[in-house]
Amino acid sequence: MSVSLRVWLKRPVPLVEIESSASAALRELLNFDRDPLVRAGFDISSQPNDFSTEPWSIDPRRPVCSPDLLSANSRWVLCSVEEHEEVVSVMPYSIPVQLPTDDGSYQFADGTRASIAWHFRRTPLCFALSAGVTLGLARLLDSEIVDTAGFFTTSIESTSDEFCRVLRLSTRHTDLESATSAFYARMSKSVQLTK
Repeated sequence: MSVSLRVWLKRPVPLVEIESSASAALRELLNFDRDPLVRAGFDISSQPNDFSTEPWSIDPRRPVCSPDLLSANSRWVLCSVEEHEEVVSVMPYSIPVQLPTDDGSYQFADGTRASIAWHFRRTPLCFALSAGVTLGLARLLDSEIVDTAGFFTTSIESTSDEFCRVLRLSTRHTDLESATSAFYARMSKSVQLTK
């Protein structure tokens, strides 16, 4: 089972905005005494992608976005907290979305989402960072947060405020390791993972 969070990617997002919003969101979720410094950069091993075509190919009908923006055609973005090895990935992808028209019928259009999940390691910091990056992006994009596995919350879909309210630690923390351990213990974890 995949344990990831998703948001609608309604516009291209500069990496610097991902860093600042994820840092602030992680501080809020962990009730931390300062902003943990989140860094974001492109995964150079991934290729700009449109999964509706062959894997790892670029759709020539869609422009490749600026190199400092997360967008539908950008590479995966890797996020980490400075001085820590744990990494989470932000993978953009497009899916068809059914939209109503003026005449009462429906048409399909591409909708772009971003999936946020740990990247190789599964530690309490990875899960806290996944939640922080997701919350930051959701607030930037005014998007709902989707947690289909029910691992972070018991709701499949929630607003950024609901997501934060359910997960935010009530006790103030000054140590990142103890904060992320407390955060992990607070999560719903409808599925249990093994290392």
